[in-house]
Amino acid sequence: MPSDPPLDDEASLQGLIEERLEELSEEIGDEDELSEAVSEFFDDLADANYDALMDHMDNTLEDRRETIDGFRDRLYDTWKEPIDLFEAYTIFCQELGQRYSHDRREAAMADEDLVQLALVKLHGRACLLSREILTLIKNGFADAAHARWRSIHEVAVVAEFIRQSGQETAKRFLLHKTIDDYYHASAIRDHQDDLDGEPITDEEFEEIKSLREKLLDQFGQSYDGTWGWAAHGEGRL
Repeated sequence: MPSDPPLDDEASLQGLIEERLEELSEEIGDEDELSEAVSEFFDDLADANYDALMDHMDNTLEDRRETIDGFRDRLYDTWKEPIDLFEAYTIFCQELGQRYSHDRREAAMADEDLVQLALVKLHGRACLLSREILTLIKNGFADAAHARWRSIHEVAVVAEFIRQSGQETAKRFLLHKTIDDYYHASAIRDHQDDLDGEPITDEEFEEIKSLREKLLDQFGQSYDGTWGWAAHGEGRL
């Protein structure tokens, strides 16, 4: 194989590929041998690109990060006021939720006020989403930030639905995590031979499966769906 041209030159790389493929087709008449030679050529090319990437990685990352940092600084200079207001608001909401949870959570648990427990859980979810949105905004990912904003709206709708529906719906909502856990565990077991994580044992899976079946016996088959916890709901929005 001839010596490779600089791999950061796209035109040179494309020319190399076309030239070498043409040479191989002229040199090798057997179709199977040609296929093997082409495969070997692309393997060598991939190795050369990898080596070039590793050789220049530090400089490449430094240049890219400098560019991104400059973009972030210009974006913040332009949108400083709304970004600061949004960040301050997320901090206020988080601190308010923490204070409320500290003052009221024990009382809610003692009174078995499942609505309050569900709302605290959803508030925490909304706070997490707001921090994700802030990170996306600061880095210029407006469409992704808007998508996560829709997720916050969904959390708000769920919270209001539970507030209006009452304790039974809150109970179903909180217990529905077992249904989600079952399908999550099923997906992991289907692919755990390809995963590096700790496998789910047969005993662990059977326990989750048993809990799911008990919930379906209690609430009916409609409970099994993504929104099964709300299937009976009487709340109105």
